[in-house]
Amino acid sequence: MIFALHGGFVYLSFEGHMNNLNWKTKVMVIGITIGALAGVGAAYVLIQRAEQANIQPKLTAGEGVKVGLGVLGLLRMIADFGRE
Repeated sequence: MIFALHGGFVYLSFEGHMNNLNWKTKVMVIGITIGALAGVGAAYVLIQRAEQANIQPKLTAGEGVKVGLGVLGLLRMIADFGRE
């Protein structure tokens, strides 16, 4: 698997035995990769902000609800991409 950044877009190329994967598997691999990278990025930002403020990060119930609703909104937006 090769990642290439060109013009602000990330292109994913499958080589060798990966060429035989169907499109659903490719979409899952891309989704998992993007999700993992986004999660690591979010954790990194949270850690950096906590270290700058010299506090331990805490997530309240209200903040958890906000994050959950934000994720659901993002998933809904992604699901609507193919409908236009």
